[in-house]
Amino acid sequence: MSDTYFNHVVHRGSYRDSPAIWVEAPASPFSIVSLWFRSGARFDPADLPGAAHLVEHVFFRANGLYASDVERLRANARRGFLANAVTNAETVRFFTVCPNESISEAAGELWQMLATAHLPVSSWQNELGAIAGEDGESRANPWNELYWTSMAALYGADADLAKRILGDVAALAKARPESMASFAKERFSPDKAMAVVISPQPPDGFEEGNSASLPRVVGTKPPAVSAAGGMTRCRFDCDRVHVALNYRSAPEGDPDQPTLDLLVHLLSNTWSSRLVGALRLENNMAYWVDGENIGFSDGGCARFTFSAAPAEAERAVALAKKEIAAVAEGATTDRQLADAKRAYRTYLLSRHLTQEEQLEWHGWQFALGVEPKTLAQHLKEAETVSLENLNRVAGRYLKPAPIVVELGPVDETS
Repeated sequence: MSDTYFNHVVHRGSYRDSPAIWVEAPASPFSIVSLWFRSGARFDPADLPGAAHLVEHVFFRANGLYASDVERLRANARRGFLANAVTNAETVRFFTVCPNESISEAAGELWQMLATAHLPVSSWQNELGAIAGEDGESRANPWNELYWTSMAALYGADADLAKRILGDVAALAKARPESMASFAKERFSPDKAMAVVISPQPPDGFEEGNSASLPRVVGTKPPAVSAAGGMTRCRFDCDRVHVALNYRSAPEGDPDQPTLDLLVHLLSNTWSSRLVGALRLENNMAYWVDGENIGFSDGGCARFTFSAAPAEAERAVALAKKEIAAVAEGATTDRQLADAKRAYRTYLLSRHLTQEEQLEWHGWQFALGVEPKTLAQHLKEAETVSLENLNRVAGRYLKPAPIVVELGPVDETS
């Protein structure tokens, strides 16, 4: 795989007076334009859980550009546009993937949609059924539910992020129309937008230079829990026990982030990783062990997930903790670190072949107020991590007891 495909240059500037970055991607066969808002689910009002997700759903259809959503979708098909939106804990983003020659048209249309957006009662009430369906499908997947439960455990038992991110349909159905309209106007107005563009050429209207200050976060998020450790068990209709070991890590932009990413990969995600070796190859207790390091605005989470038969779950958790503890105590060798670096490079490059992964990579940093790094910059930092630094970071973040979440045929904890 040629590195020139990811030889991006990040240009800071503004688009229609909003802070923006243009990621110059000379070899990209497509372009992406997006609008980001620091109005994710953690910032929803207590009486409107899921409001940000609801606005995300109706954004493309509740504007003055098209007579109907069918008309918009047909226009996108004719032009080769693909539009979508994503709500997560920290941000909401709307984006369009388009042919390179159409980047100015796609950017201008996305901005016009924002400028003419409105939230009629019919648009958001009709969408509650779709949100209920998405909620049902997502929460029927044990891995998704394991993530929601882990985040709730990390950010406080009263912070049901599943309801906030997916949407509490019952609460939203009772919301007064003026409350939803006020929420949308306050959180998703043009002055709150940040533009992220990935393309060979910038769209018309992009001005390079010092960009405007990033919009402030609106609303109050649930307080993060500072204490490590703990166990949460939830009943779920499945045959295996799904496990997450959640370790508190660093916020997005912290200097330890590249080392944390490498540490997670040393322990999971590949055949040569310690947890896959211990749980799959040596003991055949788990099919696979996935890992990720997530940086939020006020902290982070290094997490490892796997499933095991009910009779072996306790032993599998103990074995996983033992392997992680060994790394935290400095058991990694130079050879293991070198192998992890090579595997991490291939893994990261292959993941970023998709346009949504590239958008997530560049936009997430920018939206959280961090100077965006290109993929090449991040890889260079990871490749220069020393064994001494790896051991220091491992000791700092992996020695404290994890928050363990088990989901499946288990006895629930309160």
